[in-house]
Amino acid sequence: MADELARLQEWYAAQCEDINDVGESETPWQDKYGIRINTSDNPAWNVIIDRAGTDRDGATMPSYEVDNGDDDWVQCRIGDNQFWGVGDPAKLVFILEQFFQLKPRG
Repeated sequence: MADELARLQEWYAAQCEDINDVGESETPWQDKYGIRINTSDNPAWNVIIDRAGTDRDGATMPSYEVDNGDDDWVQCRIGDNQFWGVGDPAKLVFILEQFFQLKPRG
């Protein structure tokens, strides 16, 4: 798990912009967008990662869904220029792996 969390930290840091690096009328990426990881009472992980203005802006992927019962399920998709993943308590790393499989812009 440490590897995927380290990758997420590095990716996030790379998206963040210094206020001095954006134009006067612009807002830094981290003030408009971000990463949300939370839980719900199903229980489940909920992950939303904004892709706008990043190297994964516009990347595509087919929706992914596995439902093997209450203890083994996950869904991942993209829409509204966000990556969205939700899954059972054991799926956080898998969800992050799916995000990192999105092909960065070259």
